[in-house]
Amino acid sequence: WLAGAERAQRGVLMRLFARYVSAEVAQAVWRQRDAVLDGGRLRPRTLTVTVLFLDLRDFTATAEHMAPAALLDWLNDVMGAMARAVLAHGGLVERFMGDGMMAVFGAPLARTDAAGIRADALAAVRCALAMEAALAGLNRDWLRRGLPQAAMRIGIHTGAVIAGELGSPERLEYTVLGDTVNIASRLEAFDKALAEGEPCRILISEATRAQLQDCFPTRAVGSVRLKGKDAPITIHRVGAPGADR
Repeated sequence: WLAGAERAQRGVLMRLFARYVSAEVAQAVWRQRDAVLDGGRLRPRTLTVTVLFLDLRDFTATAEHMAPAALLDWLNDVMGAMARAVLAHGGLVERFMGDGMMAVFGAPLARTDAAGIRADALAAVRCALAMEAALAGLNRDWLRRGLPQAAMRIGIHTGAVIAGELGSPERLEYTVLGDTVNIASRLEAFDKALAEGEPCRILISEATRAQLQDCFPTRAVGSVRLKGKDAPITIHRVGAPGADR
């Protein structure tokens, strides 16, 4: 009976996480299953995480000039490279959204100290820079093959979320919800004109920048009110020309 229950628990966890995290993270989740599962289901938890949103710029215009099969191959090249960057930096690919992606650093395993929260913020920014480098490589390859170039925007924010299962018994997915997710999404979409002419724009919140301890060059964009938010938030740009440490 115990062996059967253990197989069932492992099946639940692997079904939810195996496709979205690295093998090392999946195994760590399994080792900490007693803290993650409750009665065979994933226990809802409040976590402090760093959320990353990515979106391709001018994707609609690109799609208009490519055959469907070629477009899907092109998009899979991008998203495959971005997902590999997330997994390489210990993140979780939470979802793909057409020409975009959401990733989470600090889930599904809870961070319980300041060092862990800081490590997740650092990992998220390192991941964004790795994504920028990967995109540059893809663009060089596409140029040689006569395919369209791509550009993207990235938004990153650190804060609290509710994490758990969402869906029906037939189709459950692991997800994180809360204002932290909304802010990261708004950062990605903020003032799209700022990203014109550059292959990758990375914006982070003050909450994330405070965790970095000047490990990356950043430049303050300003204190702004993001769409749908009442309180202003201070935004910084990572790796931008003129950035200071």
